[in-house]
Amino acid sequence: MSTLEISGRHSAVARRRRGAGRRGVTVGLTELIVIFAVLAIVAGVMLHSGTAAANSATVVACRESVSNLETVVQVYESQHDGAVPTVGDLTSGASPYITSLPASAAFSLSISGGTVLVTTPASVKPVAASEISACAGANTAT
Repeated sequence: MSTLEISGRHSAVARRRRGAGRRGVTVGLTELIVIFAVLAIVAGVMLHSGTAAANSATVVACRESVSNLETVVQVYESQHDGAVPTVGDLTSGASPYITSLPASAAFSLSISGGTVLVTTPASVKPVAASEISACAGANTAT
C-alpha cells in the first residue's frame, strides 16, 4: 500500500488509516452526541409524518362511510317511491340494506329526514354530510 509523503514524512491521514486497522475504530463523545442528535431529529420527523398520515386516513374513512351511507339512502328512496328512510328502515327487515351505521372513535353517522349527518369530537352537534368540512373534525380523535 502506497502512502502520500510530504517532505519525507507520512501525512497524518495516512498514519491514521494505517493505525485504525490495528487499534480499532474509536468514536469520541462529540461524535456520539452528534449521531444521537441526528437520530432524534429523524425520529421526530417520522413520528410527525406518521401522525399526519393517521389523521388523513381517519378523514378519508369518514368520507368513504358518508359516501356509502348516502348511496344506501338513495337506493332505499328509489326502491320505495321516494320515501325517506329511518335508521330502522335501513338496518332491519328480512334483508337489511346495512347491518349498522358506520362509526368509529373519530366519527359517528346518523340519518335525519333522509340527510346523512356526521358527528365528530370537534363538532358540538351533528353536521350535514354534504358540508365540505363535515369529516374534518374526525382527525382530532385521540
